[in-house]
Parts: sequence; C-alpha cells; structure tokens
Amino acid sequence: MRSLFDINYNLGVIYVLIITLLSITGVAGNSAILYVMKKELQVKGLARLLMINMALADLFVTGIANPMCIIGKCLCNRIKIVFP
Repeated sequence: MRSLFDINYNLGVIYVLIITLLSITGVAGNSAILYVMKKELQVKGLARLLMINMALADLFVTGIANPMCIIGKCLCNRIKIVFP
C-alpha cells in the first residue's frame, strides 16, 4: 500500500502544512480560552467546568495527537521492520 507521501510529494507537503497550521491555531485558541476562564470569574458552575474541560481536551488533541499523526505517517514509510 502506498502512502500519501509516495503518491504525490506536493500533496504530502500540503497535508503537513495544513495539519501544522491547524495545530498551532488550536493550541493558541484553546490556550486563550483557558486564560480567559482563569481571569474571568463571571461564568460559574457547570458551564465553566464544561468549557474548561472541552478546552483542555481539545488542547491535548491539537497539541499532541495532530503532530503525532504527521510523525506516524512519516515513520511508517521509514520503518520497514515494523510494517513490512
């Protein structure tokens, strides 16, 4: 099975750029939400808890899972021992 990087190099570069841009935007946006939730005390109760939990979960996805997706696609092509 051929990967996206083998089919067309330009598509692979575009894919990496899009995922990187989305990761940076997601980390910045979710960090801003967490900062606002820390400073702004008007939102209370379950709404505040929900917003903090959603921002943290999305922060981990955009900060950890998306970059790992790029690394995984690159390493699958390089490591033939694990995936012959």
